[in-house]
Amino acid sequence: MGNKTTSWSIIPKFLSKALFVLMDRPHPPPAPYVKGVFPLTRTSFQTYNSPHEWLEALVDSDIAQVNRCLVEEVTHYKCTSGKEHEFLFLQVDLTGSSTKASILVDRSVQIQDTVAKSMLSSNTTFSSTPECPAIDSMTCAYTQSVGLKDLLSYRGIKGGYKVIQKLTYDPTVTRLLVLEFASLVQVTSSHAPSYNLYQNQCFWFTATIMEALVKLFPNVTRSPEPRKGGTYLSLNIPMANSVLQVFQEYPRGYDAVWTRVVERETRWQQTTQQAYQAVCDEAREQGRREGIEQGHNEERAAVEREHAVLIARQRELERRIEALEAQSLGLGGNQHETKSSVDGYVLAVKTRREAGNRFDLISVKPPISSEVTHQT
Repeated sequence: MGNKTTSWSIIPKFLSKALFVLMDRPHPPPAPYVKGVFPLTRTSFQTYNSPHEWLEALVDSDIAQVNRCLVEEVTHYKCTSGKEHEFLFLQVDLTGSSTKASILVDRSVQIQDTVAKSMLSSNTTFSSTPECPAIDSMTCAYTQSVGLKDLLSYRGIKGGYKVIQKLTYDPTVTRLLVLEFASLVQVTSSHAPSYNLYQNQCFWFTATIMEALVKLFPNVTRSPEPRKGGTYLSLNIPMANSVLQVFQEYPRGYDAVWTRVVERETRWQQTTQQAYQAVCDEAREQGRREGIEQGHNEERAAVEREHAVLIARQRELERRIEALEAQSLGLGGNQHETKSSVDGYVLAVKTRREAGNRFDLISVKPPISSEVTHQT
């Protein structure tokens, strides 16, 4: 095909450019996960259907991360249509980062039609109004990804809404912790766990929390707008005045929550210490086994070296024995040759005597080999 450019040859260049663009783009920081404040992902919601469940999530999180979650604003909203539901909206800041969370807090109820009719009956008095278990819910989301309308839509709260009042905390001073706010919600919910249409409804729930916040944490800026909550179709709805009781019950409630935090941290430290000790023990045992194995290997190597020396010595002895045997065999051959020479001499003397000749024994003495002489 020569140097012609094909569609296949363009693909590697395209991929390299695409990767370069993706790598060059700034990526958002990883989402911090703090149960009770931040959901698992930036586009998800997390709802807790009771203050106790919400506190359990916070207590079960890393307390160092939880203490970084500070409340910037608490806004009291009122829906402008339908049942004119009221709710609280929190803006939470994670100190040391630009990440923020939004938390929706409200009280609702699920009742049957017969109960609803009896609650709205004209013959029903405040003291005889039926009560149902209240549903005090908290929904968390990332502020950068989810707005108030998204939270309301997720919770099924429709229609418009307006601000009743707002509490803003100064970032230069000690601010309200999410854990402290959750403890207050728990105390308020426990004070009146049942929903009463004329005493402890959503109007009472939100108003009591807001008034208790001002008393408990006075270092706050409150919006100058007059209160317009606790109404339905511009008619004032009666509700219990429980601010003082909640204010008095809060210290004991927060101490109980903090005790659970300390117990949880103590258990975590003990578990961590036990796990660390187990790892150390395993490492020491592994080192002991490896040391024993190394000692066995060294002993085995020493035995093998000694065995090799013994084999070398044995081979040296065998070589010397073979040399001695060869030498002894050579000596035996020389002795046989000398004996043959002597026998020949005797035979010659005898033959010549028989012939009558006289011999000089010294002159005809057979030669003796040098080895025989050496041996003599």
